[in-house]
Amino acid sequence: MHTKSVVTKPLHWRGSHRSVHVALKAVATWDPLCWDWQHSGCDLTTRRLWNTCGVAMEDPANEVEGVVRLLVDKPTLLRQAETLKKYFTNDVEFYHLYLNTNCGLRALIAIYQLGQLFLNYSGVDFHNIVYDEVRNSLAVRMTVYIRPWLLLWRTINLELFALLELEDVIVKGQTVKKVKVQRDYFQRDPLVQFIPVIGQIYNSNTLRLIIGNTQALLFQIFQWVITLLLPPKLWHRWFGLYSFDVAFHGE
Repeated sequence: MHTKSVVTKPLHWRGSHRSVHVALKAVATWDPLCWDWQHSGCDLTTRRLWNTCGVAMEDPANEVEGVVRLLVDKPTLLRQAETLKKYFTNDVEFYHLYLNTNCGLRALIAIYQLGQLFLNYSGVDFHNIVYDEVRNSLAVRMTVYIRPWLLLWRTINLELFALLELEDVIVKGQTVKKVKVQRDYFQRDPLVQFIPVIGQIYNSNTLRLIIGNTQALLFQIFQWVITLLLPPKLWHRWFGLYSFDVAFHGE
């Protein structure tokens, strides 16, 4: 399903979808950096995602989806390494919920490959992609699916927001954009999500809605009680509320 949003330039927005739309160049030229796909087992869509990208990102709003898919959509370790070399700067920095690194490209390759070995990246869905041309940055809201080897009977959904700070670089005489800094922000704590039963309860949006709405209702009742016990000037000064703002209280 596609959604629409009104943004002012220079922001470029893309809506959510599950299917892969290769909105890149329609040139299928084999890249010497690419892995030997005759023996890699990767599907045709993944090959096209690699081939239709140039030496790096020229149109970040449209090309970033393909880059992310190459990294976390059933990747090989070789595919991750070559993708990072192609689209990230040599001095790239990475900031995550549990770890940070500013040791450059080799360190980031190690982190991604470590993640693949333990987390078993299984796919990704994109919800929003926003490109800010003035700040030269990309914001990507997505869900990454993993199936840890010790929990193969479960697919864990990691909902996150990734901020990619870009840098203009010259490659083969052409100015392109590479990722200089990656910052990942998670909606849930991934480690808690790994715990059987508890993780599934913790990750339940329905349960969180029930808890949140119940807490709000209880505090609204408390506000209403305060309005019965204290003069309006006091509770207005404390809570910044008028009588029509308070639950169960009418003029």
